Amino acid sequence: MTEKTYSYRLSYTGLEGDMTPKQYHSDNKAQAGDVIQLENGNWHYVIEVKQIKAPPYEQLRLAKSGQDHEDALYEALDQGYLSESDMPHI
Repeated sequence: MTEKTYSYRLSYTGLEGDMTPKQYHSDNKAQAGDVIQLENGNWHYVIEVKQIKAPPYEQLRLAKSGQDHEDALYEALDQGYLSESDMPHI
């Protein structure tokens, strides 16, 4: 049995520049609140997953990038996408 690969278009809230990945692929379905690592090595907090009309039909809206998982959570906290009470214990 083959595993499903989920594909997403990416939307950034920060000024990430032209060299950022445009799509993300994963064996796991992404959800708001996840922290993902992109192919360029940056980590992002997923703000929301939106349905879109064009393939791959789902888009991830991402907070400003961090250098690691914890840094991405703090960036989301600083940007107001994550409250301190929702911050996981790291």
